[in-house]
Amino acid sequence: MLDIQNAWKAYTLRWQIELVFKTWKSLWKIDKVKKVKKHRLECYIYSKLFIIVLTLNCLWITHNLMRGLYGKNLSFYKALKTWMRSIDRFKEAFFNKIEAATDFLVKFLKLSCQKHLLEKKKNGNYSPEIIQDILVLRIEGEPIPGVA
Repeated sequence: MLDIQNAWKAYTLRWQIELVFKTWKSLWKIDKVKKVKKHRLECYIYSKLFIIVLTLNCLWITHNLMRGLYGKNLSFYKALKTWMRSIDRFKEAFFNKIEAATDFLVKFLKLSCQKHLLEKKKNGNYSPEIIQDILVLRIEGEPIPGVA
């Protein structure tokens, strides 16, 4: 059970989840599928989801580095739009050498620190902050705040 304050915070995450699906639809075009056989459709969907998960993992790494090193939050939407424009360069680096992929990611981190900053709204919380407030376990096995 969550207390009313944490329940409200959790509810506000609902909109963030809807934004994720909206992004998948608008940027990744997952709703645009030609009429094909079932197996080909499954391959298409799985490949899209694989790329989405790989990209989101890279963006989370970028976010965590920005938070840890510079105390800044990443705008996933802004970063994703840039990522989509440079996806061919990422694929080339990814399949080339580990050094090329690392170089790409370092350059992306530097660009993100300049161009992909989250603009925090007045009195608004950032999704990871909400999740942290609600779900982070306390050190030495103390209970989760707000959970009975």
